[in-house]
Amino acid sequence: VINNNKTTDHILNTPLTTYKDKPVISQENDLQENNLKDTPSHQTTPSHQIKETLKDITKANKEDEIRCICYININDLDMLQCDTCKYWLHTVCCGYFSNSDKRIPKNEYTCYFCRQDHKNNNNKNSSNNNNNSNILYNKRLAIIRRSLSIIYNENVNTLPLLSNRVGISIQYARSLIKRFIDEGFLVKKRNKHSIFYDLLKNENTKNRIKQYFSLNIKKFNFKSSMPLQDIKCGNNRC
Repeated sequence: VINNNKTTDHILNTPLTTYKDKPVISQENDLQENNLKDTPSHQTTPSHQIKETLKDITKANKEDEIRCICYININDLDMLQCDTCKYWLHTVCCGYFSNSDKRIPKNEYTCYFCRQDHKNNNNKNSSNNNNNSNILYNKRLAIIRRSLSIIYNENVNTLPLLSNRVGISIQYARSLIKRFIDEGFLVKKRNKHSIFYDLLKNENTKNRIKQYFSLNIKKFNFKSSMPLQDIKCGNNRC
C-alpha cells in the first residue's frame, strides 16, 4: 500500500516540502445511522465475540502505526505499508526514490522485518547475533538514504537543520556530514555567521546515490558511524 503525503519528485529533482499528520487508512465509520442497532439491556456479549472485537481493534490500530527500519517512527512524506504486518515505513528508507518508483512491487510489498521473520523461520540455525547485526546495518543504511533524500530535496545545508529534520543527534548528523563530504556529496563552506554545506551534483554523486538506493546493495562500511543511542525518535531516544 502506498501513501502519498505529497507529490514526490525523484531524489535528484527539486521537490516541494510538506508535513502532515500520521497516515490513516480510510475505514467505514461504525457511527453511521445504518450501522446502529438497538441492544436489549439484558443481553450479554459472548466472550468469543469480545475477543474478535478486540482483535479487530488491535488490527485497526496496527494499520495506523509506523515501524520503519530507520527506527525513527514519524510520518514523513512518502510512506509504504507492508502488506504482511500492515505497518508503515518511509519509502526512501526501503530503498525507493519515491512512491512513483517503478521498482515498488505492484501487487504486494513485504517489509524488511517480515522478510527477516520468514527467513529465520526457515533457517533454524540463524543466530541472534547475525540478526542484530543485520538490523543494525539496515538501520544505518536507511538513515543514510533518508538523509540524502532530505539534503537533495529540501536544501537542508547545516548541521542543526539535518539533526532536527532527520531526527538524529548532533553527533550522528556530524558523522553523516563527514561521510557525505568524503564521498563527494557535500562541500563545506563558511560565511561570517555560520558554517554550511553545498550540495554537489555530478555523475559521480549520481552513481553513488544509485548504489545507496539499490535493492541488491553491496555491503557498505559503517565502522565510523555513531552508536544507536545517538538516533532520536522524535524527542526520545530509540
